[in-house]
Amino acid sequence: MKITICPDKENPYMVISKKVFTERCLSLKAKGLFAYLQTFPNDYKFGLRAIAADLGELNTTIQTLMDELVEAKHVTNWKEERNENESTNEKNL
Repeated sequence: MKITICPDKENPYMVISKKVFTERCLSLKAKGLFAYLQTFPNDYKFGLRAIAADLGELNTTIQTLMDELVEAKHVTNWKEERNENESTNEKNL
């Protein structure tokens, strides 16, 4: 999948291949989450709860959407380490 990132610091933007956005097997929310995830570096580690809070969604909703993206092979290496304090997740796109 082609992703082009503009290095303009005052007006940063990226161009993402439309392939993921035209797939009928993905929900609109999954496509939106995919676009949101593209704003992070590929090796970025983040918490499921942080994503849910940023997007105003439930943790279970984000987990379901991530599962949808993994099943469609748009996200790989999604792993969640659960403990009492924080979830740590990694994504590879």
